[in-house]
Amino acid sequence: MNKEEKEKYNNNNYIKRKNKEIFSKTLIARSRRYFFDTNETNAGDYFLSITESKKLFLNDGRSIFKKHKIFLYKEDFNDFKKILSEMIKFIYDKKGKEVILNNIEENKDINIDIKDKNNGNNLSKEEKVDNNEDKKKKKEKRVKNNK
Repeated sequence: MNKEEKEKYNNNNYIKRKNKEIFSKTLIARSRRYFFDTNETNAGDYFLSITESKKLFLNDGRSIFKKHKIFLYKEDFNDFKKILSEMIKFIYDKKGKEVILNNIEENKDINIDIKDKNNGNNLSKEEKVDNNEDKKKKKEKRVKNNK
């Protein structure tokens, strides 16, 4: 196969592979994006690929996307689902389902229900901000006193 034929072959295979994406969903989660893609193998079977993409900024101001990808085939779906469910249940049991906002400025537009641990009531957005600012001040005070 000469160079021209090889290039044509590679281009055709690339087009074939690219067209084998069947179904996709995207999850945007703060600074990360998760892409769930159903693809088709050369044998005509389907598999799932999950890609995590995170935008990173270089020292010179440019940005790049760091990506991690896993491929999950049908024969592993049940075991994967079982272990994922078990891990989620473990975390919920140990830490609860509430979401903890580490950086209020970064997450101020996110509307999340956070339960007041003292009385179980939902906090308003303003109370969440005040509550998190109080926590930050207490932490800063502890750090200062420990020095």
